[in-house]
Amino acid sequence: MDATEPATYEERAAIVEALDACPGEGPDVDLFGLLGLIRLERELGVDAYRPRLLVATWCIEASMRHGPLYGDHRKGKAMALGPFQLWAGHRRACGLTDSDAQDLEAAARCYAARVLRVLPRAAAKCPDAPERTAEAAVANIARYRWSCSAASKHWLLAERMTGGKSEVEGRSK
Repeated sequence: MDATEPATYEERAAIVEALDACPGEGPDVDLFGLLGLIRLERELGVDAYRPRLLVATWCIEASMRHGPLYGDHRKGKAMALGPFQLWAGHRRACGLTDSDAQDLEAAARCYAARVLRVLPRAAAKCPDAPERTAEAAVANIARYRWSCSAASKHWLLAERMTGGKSEVEGRSK
């Protein structure tokens, strides 16, 4: 994620949309991280099927904060780590250590890779909405299963951030 170049007009607009849409963001929002995630979405091709998906996931899971984040405690132990609240199975699949999971870029790349990994299965099961189904399964398989109508909170927030438009198709999804 290269956040050293000045933000373009479109990136500034995306930042404003994200800050307006994120319900829990506070004064400690990492604006450089936000710009970096917007650029990373473009680099990874995530913006082709749901712009702002990584930004929305970061908003829901960590309120756009950066730093050591621990969540989903079970018996006093944090099960989910980092800005994307990655559980051990996700961290292991991406080859991340517990400290790597705290890195915004590494966590975002891992999350996007997990969605892309299950996309073929979702496409076979739900040809009308494979990306939405894949993301819901990665977000919480226990809650969403492989339901073709599933839409995670991440997906719905990303939709709200972009007005329901996909940048590639320019239409509601």
